[in-house]
Amino acid sequence: MSPFILFLLLLVGTSWAFVPDDTEFRGIIEYPHDDFYHDYFLRKAFVPSPDTTPQLVEKFLARITLALEAKDVASISEMIQGGFVFKGCKGTYDKEEFIGLLSRISFSSNFTVTIESVIDTGSYTTFTVDASGIGPASVEAHFMLNKIDQQLEYGQIENCQKYHFVTFGSVQTYAEMVAKRFLSRLTRAIESKNASIIQDCFESEFEFSGCKRFDYTKQEVVETLSKIPTDTQFSFVFKSAYYVLIHVRYTAVVIGILASPIEVEFWLHPSGQQLMYGSTRNCSY
Repeated sequence: MSPFILFLLLLVGTSWAFVPDDTEFRGIIEYPHDDFYHDYFLRKAFVPSPDTTPQLVEKFLARITLALEAKDVASISEMIQGGFVFKGCKGTYDKEEFIGLLSRISFSSNFTVTIESVIDTGSYTTFTVDASGIGPASVEAHFMLNKIDQQLEYGQIENCQKYHFVTFGSVQTYAEMVAKRFLSRLTRAIESKNASIIQDCFESEFEFSGCKRFDYTKQEVVETLSKIPTDTQFSFVFKSAYYVLIHVRYTAVVIGILASPIEVEFWLHPSGQQLMYGSTRNCSY
């Protein structure tokens, strides 16, 4: 038994899950089939977890349980990344909101928590837990744990008792909010002309596919952005965004780099707040 999952009792009634109402749903649960996803995740292929990976999860759960029992908010905070997002059955919570839910847990309830699965994805460990003895049905939740810093990056309720509260519109609205917030941050970074600040907006393996080349590296992109003249009227005009699995795919028009505006598409890792991949939408200019 682990008090860590007691927060699920709170979230079942106050959150939402990505469970489609109909077969036409094309939100976060859609499995992508484009070249980017195939290329990116084949390089970081999902493989069966080694014997030590389940132990890593068990130890992490033990650590956070002790912190919860002690009401040690500082220790709990250290186990959750700053960009953490939890998606429940009717709402989405950031790190501070999630910790607030955890701090309201009552440890008097008696229930059982079972680790259903553990998968090693390279730098991350994803695991699923099932909490039973809470209400008429068990509650299943999925988490992503960063193995390097031992912090939670992402979490979501898996089934919510087969609830059907979500609509594509609500998922899309949140994706747009995440994308617009990141674009504001990226714009400020570019305006700073500081390469170290700009590079924090990109993952180390970031690549950009342009019209003349398909393999611009992170270093080349950062160098180009940091050299944009100060008097250039540089800006992003947001167009659209939606979720594909746990990532945000968005398009925007870039003004100020070439003589004509450029429409680009980016893939954003919302937890790490870094771009994974980018490309031009057309090369007619």
